[in-house]
Amino acid sequence: SIHMGNILVVLFFLWLSACSVTIPLWLFAKLEEGIHGLVCVLRVSPEARDFMSVYVKAYPLGVYGAPL
Repeated sequence: SIHMGNILVVLFFLWLSACSVTIPLWLFAKLEEGIHGLVCVLRVSPEARDFMSVYVKAYPLGVYGAPL
């Protein structure tokens, strides 16, 4: 039988992993003033371009491919 505590632990680790996967996006996203209000812009530093070029391809594969 599955206990409620086990379910909560699994859900917590799923939530934690979902939050940690988006950390690179949090680091480089900035709010800037646009024509019609605030705009969220992703500005990647030159040092992180190689990492982010792989990350932006691997992230959708992981998010949409892992549940399959």
